[in-house]
Amino acid sequence: MCADGQRFFFLSTRPQPGQEEKSGWVYQDIWAMDREGDVWSEPINLGEAVNQPDGREWSASLSPDGKYLFFMSSRTTTEAGLPLTGRTMNELLEISAQPGQDSSDIWWVSTEIIERLRP
Repeated sequence: MCADGQRFFFLSTRPQPGQEEKSGWVYQDIWAMDREGDVWSEPINLGEAVNQPDGREWSASLSPDGKYLFFMSSRTTTEAGLPLTGRTMNELLEISAQPGQDSSDIWWVSTEIIERLRP
């Protein structure tokens, strides 16, 4: 929940429109809802900027000024999408030490993405 109580973030396994439902906590996405008067808007999936098909996201939290959304993710992408095969052990260790390399890390995005995703 943001400080002014006008935006709420939550995790859900609900599918996006046109997708099949998948059971299990590993398929959770981060969603947002905005308060509109006395009611809440329809949930908005935060899209690929936050939710990745190859990772798990959780623990959404806003910066005190409300401009950034921080969250945990277990993304498994490498820099520029380079394959991990054919690498030396030192190269693999360097890659694994970078954020998002098959471990849980803190990520953040501008909350402006929510405005772009609103219907």
